[in-house]
Amino acid sequence: MSMYLSLNTGSSSLKFKLFDKELKVITEGLFKHHNSANFVFTQNLESGIQNIDILEADYTNAISFLFTKLQEYKILENPGELDFIVHRIVHGGEEFTEPIELTNENITKVEKYSELAPLHNPFALEKIKHIAATYPNLKQFAVFDTSFHLTNPKENFLYGLPYGYYENIKVRKYGFHGISHKFVTEQVLSSNVERPTSNLIICHLGSGSSVCAVKDGKSLATSFGFTPMENLITSTRVGEIDYDAVKFLKAKLNLSDIDIEHLLTKESGLLGISGYSNDMKQLLADYESNDRAKLAIDMYVNSVIDYIAPFYVLFGGCDYLVFTAGIGQGSDKIREMICEKLKILNIKLKIEANSGQIDVVKNLDLTDSDSKTQVWVIPTNEELQMVNEVLSSKS
Repeated sequence: MSMYLSLNTGSSSLKFKLFDKELKVITEGLFKHHNSANFVFTQNLESGIQNIDILEADYTNAISFLFTKLQEYKILENPGELDFIVHRIVHGGEEFTEPIELTNENITKVEKYSELAPLHNPFALEKIKHIAATYPNLKQFAVFDTSFHLTNPKENFLYGLPYGYYENIKVRKYGFHGISHKFVTEQVLSSNVERPTSNLIICHLGSGSSVCAVKDGKSLATSFGFTPMENLITSTRVGEIDYDAVKFLKAKLNLSDIDIEHLLTKESGLLGISGYSNDMKQLLADYESNDRAKLAIDMYVNSVIDYIAPFYVLFGGCDYLVFTAGIGQGSDKIREMICEKLKILNIKLKIEANSGQIDVVKNLDLTDSDSKTQVWVIPTNEELQMVNEVLSSKS
C-alpha cells in the first residue's frame, strides 16, 4: 500500500497528513509543541478524533512521538512502509525552483538559508535530520515556499538599493506561502478552462497572512519582502514599518537586536494593537464592545487593501479575488469588510451568499451579480500540494 506523509513545520507547530495512493487522507493532525504543548491527533476513521494533551517532558522528539502514535493506532506498522515524506521548507532562496530529494548534500545546501528564515527553516531541518538518522532508507523531499514567487519580474522584487547588493548577496523580496498560493491558483485554473489566462489576487489570511498577484498561473508580485517581516499586519507581526521608527525604538528604550526582533515578530500585530489577543475570532467577538479590538481589525483590513489595490492596478483589472487560510476561509465578517472597501473597483461580494459562511471546507462562489471580479473562497491544502509536486517531479 503506497503512503505519503506530508509534514508542514512552522515556528510553533507541526501539521501532518498521511495520504494513500489515491491521495485520500488516512489521518491528519496538528502538534503544537511550542505554545500550548498540545498534540492533536485527528483521524478520519471510525475511531474519530483523538486529542492528547501532553507536557514537553513527556516527549523527546515530535517525529518519534508522531510515529509512535501512528503505530499505536494501527495506522502504520513501520515508518519504512512510507513511499516518502515531504517537508515544507519556508526559504530556498533563488536556488530551489522545484522539489528536491533531501540527500545529505541537499540538506547542507538548504541549511545556508536558515539565516533568512530563522523562525522556520531550522525547525524543519531538525525534523529532517532526525528522520535521516533514525530511518536512513526512508526517502525525504522538500518543497519550498519561495519557489512559486521566483517568477516575479525584477521590477516587482528588487529594492531601491545599489544593484550590486542583489547581484552579490541576493537582497531582494522573496515571497512566502507559495505552496498555498500555487494550490489555490491550480484550483482556479483547473475549474476555468474558458479563461486560462486569468488574473488572480489571492488573500492567504491566517495567523500568517499574505496577498499574491498571479498572472497566467505564475506569481507576479507578493506582499512579502526579504523576510516575512515586510508584509501586511499579522497576528503578532508588525507588518511594514519605517526603519527610522525601529532605530528610534532601539535608542529610546535601550533595546537589543534580539529585543527588537521579539517586539516586531511576537508582540506586535493584532496582539500588540488590541493589547490582549492575537485570535481573530476573539477580536471579532469583541468588535462592537472593545475599541482596541475594533482598531486591530480595522487596521488589519486596511493592510490587506493596501496590497489588493496596487495589484489590481498592476493587472489593469482582476478576474478573481480569492480568500483562503484560517481567516480567509473562517470569517465572513473579514471578507465582507474587505470587499466593502473594494466596491470602487467593482469588486462586490454577494452578502447573502457570504453571511454565515465560516470555516469553509469547499470551494465557494460569493460573487455578486454586479461584480466585475469573481469572488471566491477556496480552502487551501498545502500538504496535498506538496505531495502532488513531488509525484509530478518523479514522473
